[in-house]
Amino acid sequence: PNAPPIPESTRAWLSEHQWMQLKSLEQIGVFKSSTGALTQNLEQDSLGWKRWAGEERAEAADLPRGCRELSSFHRLFLLRVLRPDRIGA
Repeated sequence: PNAPPIPESTRAWLSEHQWMQLKSLEQIGVFKSSTGALTQNLEQDSLGWKRWAGEERAEAADLPRGCRELSSFHRLFLLRVLRPDRIGA
């Protein structure tokens, strides 16, 4: 199944490939929380997510609201999609 097209609010800083990966994360229960699906959160707070993704040390920065309660393990999924350069090393 194809993911819905990337929203205009995120198009400037998020690739189609990243969007598809984020949509696939929604198969994991924690990314379909009561506060809404991950991509819905990303669409609604695009500026907050863009700011987080642009952080020099995104792995240590606070996630945007709606995802702040994620475990370190689940944060790795987001880093892998949005900031793969911050994994490892």
